[in-house]
Amino acid sequence: MGRSKNKSKRAGQKRRGRDREISTDMVCDPAAIAEKQKYLNIFIILLLLVFGTYLSILYFGHQTVPNSDFPAFVQTGRDFLAFVSSFGEKEIGSFKRVPGLGVLQVGLSHLVGGRHPDLTAGWLLNAILFPPTIILLYLLGREILGKSAVWFALLVAINPWSLNLLRDPIVETTLVFFSVLALYSIFKRWRCRYFLAAAATMIRYEGAALILAAFLMDIIEARSWPKRIAAAAYSALAGLPMALWLMGMYNEQGQGGGVNAMHYVRNYSTGRERVVGQFAEQLRQVGIGSFFAVTTKSSFEIVTGISQCVLVICLVLAVVYMVYKKQWKVSAPLSMLISCFFVHAMRTNTRTRYAMPMGWLVLLLCLYGLVGGLRLLSQNKRFTAPKPIVVTLQIILLIGSIVWLCVLAPYLPKLGQISSRSVSVAYAGIGVVIAVTIGGIFVCKTRFGLGRVAVAVLLCLMIVSNQFSLARVVGNGDRDREFKLLADWYVANAKPGEKLVTTMGQVVRIYAPKYAGGFVRTESIAGDDREGFVEDCYKKNITYVAWDSRLGLSRGNTYYRRYGLDRIAALQGGRDTGPYRFLTTLTVNSRRYIHVYRLEKKAPSQNRPM
Repeated sequence: MGRSKNKSKRAGQKRRGRDREISTDMVCDPAAIAEKQKYLNIFIILLLLVFGTYLSILYFGHQTVPNSDFPAFVQTGRDFLAFVSSFGEKEIGSFKRVPGLGVLQVGLSHLVGGRHPDLTAGWLLNAILFPPTIILLYLLGREILGKSAVWFALLVAINPWSLNLLRDPIVETTLVFFSVLALYSIFKRWRCRYFLAAAATMIRYEGAALILAAFLMDIIEARSWPKRIAAAAYSALAGLPMALWLMGMYNEQGQGGGVNAMHYVRNYSTGRERVVGQFAEQLRQVGIGSFFAVTTKSSFEIVTGISQCVLVICLVLAVVYMVYKKQWKVSAPLSMLISCFFVHAMRTNTRTRYAMPMGWLVLLLCLYGLVGGLRLLSQNKRFTAPKPIVVTLQIILLIGSIVWLCVLAPYLPKLGQISSRSVSVAYAGIGVVIAVTIGGIFVCKTRFGLGRVAVAVLLCLMIVSNQFSLARVVGNGDRDREFKLLADWYVANAKPGEKLVTTMGQVVRIYAPKYAGGFVRTESIAGDDREGFVEDCYKKNITYVAWDSRLGLSRGNTYYRRYGLDRIAALQGGRDTGPYRFLTTLTVNSRRYIHVYRLEKKAPSQNRPM
């Protein structure tokens, strides 16, 4: 009896051993793995499409008043289309901005209609381009990051500055779409890669970095002089549209084109301090700065310092790993980042939104350096850590992330007061992490190990941390809303023929297109002082003058000086002064408001106003 039991036990063990061998063979079969990975990729792409669409819908029209540059983009597009349709007979008003964005928005405006078709078209264009941008980021990331690409795409999607400019119908969201599309075409060696790079230059000038990236990749892969010459020729052709536009800018300057003709060139004038350090910090903020939030000032300084060191180390590792593994395709995004950095860092002024189109490049290269560094360590037998140490580190990471999450969680309801529209973003992002993790387990039959759990919890921490910056940057969409209130006030109170002076005349016109001729920009009023300003207002038949806190309280701002706002500084008080009669205050909050004044008619005996 004992012998028969032992024989049956050994037979059962052999059968289970054979079953495990068969199961292992199935799992290790490259064809089976590729098939499962294909289904997982499809699942991730569909999930990112849904997530990107959700964000587009969530923030559609959230920013009531667009950036003050928006009307200029649209006008450049209209001028360019008129120039083309008239075969060059009509002139282009300004060459300061390239026409690509304006052309797209004007084209869409004919489809949407409504009270402000240009603005609605701008919102719609961003909403359309955002979801495919997230998918392209995932596909692009797979080329150099592998399985980590989904987390890269997710973190870029919820980036506060990405979502802030998703709401604003200016150039950054469109530029990122064309940049990612062109870079992906360079990776995949599409024939249209130079065409897409040329299209990016017509969205904004730094799209020229994509031509450099395409040329660099072709030179690296070329094995003969004819191919190198062809790459140079294609690069020259791709740069031709921008070169022609720059020629137009130069001619405009030669014909006395005014302050905007060589605006960007003057930003590189000698004798003024560069913004290298400031722009580098903006790149850190936009790239990785929002993913580890803290609740005290002292800890904020520590985390900022650590993130600066991590950024530098990861970028250095990216270069080292690229050279060590001879993954020369990484030189394309690296060359883009370097060239765009110096284009902006050598200016004499900068803004955070200028760094936004490069934020995804910073994160991409940081993750590439981090993943590459870990791979180098794991492949080196000297530095391979014993399994107990690896498990211990995973436990520390897991517990640390959970504790940090518990510290941040009580603040989430307060963030909802700052940006109520953004409350659901964190929960949706965590949902994506859970869905991808579970999807990977079920589709690829992988184990739900400690390392996978630790990474998932760390990502949830980064998403919750991101919510702090997101609430601050996005807010409730009230930025500059006082100018919409000004347009509504004018429509309700002004009589035919009455004109109103405001610093944002180009924006106010959007909300009162039938009364566009009634809005005059402050800088167009002549006069070196208060009296001269009033005198020119009389000459131009001005009835109302609006003083706004947006620029009126920013005496150090460049535009405060350019518009000569010291001439109406007395209007800050919100009461009668000189020939100005106070009418009302249009208030959004304690920091953003507009005082509206009526300019009393000049007495017949007056020679100069008092």
